[in-house]
Amino acid sequence: MEILNVKQKELIKPLFCNTNGTFVKSYFDGYHGVGLVDNSNNPTYAQIIVGPFKYIAGSIPNKQESSMFLEYIPLNYKYNYFSIIPIEELWSDTIKNVYKYRYQERTRYAFQHMNEFDIKKLNQYARFSDSVIPIDKKMYETLTNDVELQDLIGIFTNYDDFSKNGFGYCLKHDNVIIAGASSYSRYLNGIEIQINVLKRYKKQGLGLLCGAVLMLNCIKKGLYPSSDSANEDGLLISKALGYKFKNEYKIFDVRCR
Repeated sequence: MEILNVKQKELIKPLFCNTNGTFVKSYFDGYHGVGLVDNSNNPTYAQIIVGPFKYIAGSIPNKQESSMFLEYIPLNYKYNYFSIIPIEELWSDTIKNVYKYRYQERTRYAFQHMNEFDIKKLNQYARFSDSVIPIDKKMYETLTNDVELQDLIGIFTNYDDFSKNGFGYCLKHDNVIIAGASSYSRYLNGIEIQINVLKRYKKQGLGLLCGAVLMLNCIKKGLYPSSDSANEDGLLISKALGYKFKNEYKIFDVRCR
């Protein structure tokens, strides 16, 4: 197995031509992630790791090579799990065979690429936007240690990386962050949006408020706000914000430590 350098990225593009995932775009655009291939001279299977997400593509090798390939953990990897997305359905059985009882299969929800959004509706959701404030360094550090809201800092390396390539907004109550929306990741022409609300403040429209503020600012910046939901709550919020459902897809959560 070989870790690809910047100049070698193009070698595995054909293996990932069947996905429009923004994390794959983030890798090829040079913002996040690492690529791994069986043979850089003649790639037959590869993986792209962006944050905790691991995209697998190509032909399936023998049992021993499959195990080594799937179990690979990058240097300085900070998560204790992987979320594996097989590009080809045949990889699903291989993942199950390698991890046995160590995986949990889940469903995620993908959305169509929207040519335009309903700005009037977004402005209606964002009518209380004066209470939503940009994520600064102090807020970023607070979110880093908040179990419920830490996904709002995304997969950026640090605050400098976040402030340069990402952005986000939070809502406070009694000086405590209770909700927010931000760029979980960045690719050349857009971001992957992340919306989080503390459990005790859900079902109050706070996710819609923060999400609309983020989307409106994306549009002003000329960036596309991509959405991909991990659960049915996220599916409902995305639909309310104007996204049109595309399809469900499989993902495998695997403990790696």
